[in-house]
Amino acid sequence: MTAINVFCDSDAVRVYSDTLVVDPSGGGAEAHIHKVIPLPQLNAVAAVSGSVLAISVVPAVFTVGGYRTFDAAARDLGAAVDRVRRQLRQSGQVVGDMGVFLAGWSEASGRTECHYAIRTAKDSSDAMGDVVTMPQMPVALAEIADEAGRVRLIDNQRASNSSGVQVGGALVKTTVTRSGIGTCVLKRWLDTAIAA
Repeated sequence: MTAINVFCDSDAVRVYSDTLVVDPSGGGAEAHIHKVIPLPQLNAVAAVSGSVLAISVVPAVFTVGGYRTFDAAARDLGAAVDRVRRQLRQSGQVVGDMGVFLAGWSEASGRTECHYAIRTAKDSSDAMGDVVTMPQMPVALAEIADEAGRVRLIDNQRASNSSGVQVGGALVKTTVTRSGIGTCVLKRWLDTAIAA
């Protein structure tokens, strides 16, 4: 699992995520990878939790799917996630729980939006929200209204290690505005060693 926190502000959607990839068999830190995938043709980004292999498949799903706008991709997000899971299974991969978050600028609504699809062994859910935090933690909106509060949120997610979620590597902020996509590293946690 990973930390993915999405905030739909009036001027941009901001996605805060870590870069740590953990060996699912319990072998510890495996790699660092940016988990937010730019989709410039949609003026959007996709963030992936769960299978690290999905990171390589998601861009193709949104490109091959023929989506011309963020709004079209958002409407079809659940089906797109199901296609990703099928592609991984067809390649012989074991596919566990997975979440895909699609955040970008909606031309239909004239504002930023975040849509997400979660697939587990027991449940499927598709939804949208202006503030999406994963792992979920009790927090007042006023506490995460600015960047300092959002960094504290991820620090708290990292410290809690809730449900076995490990947060580490670097804290990366990806921003989508009406005019484009930008990424920057806000913080590095130097205590996350990669297993050799």
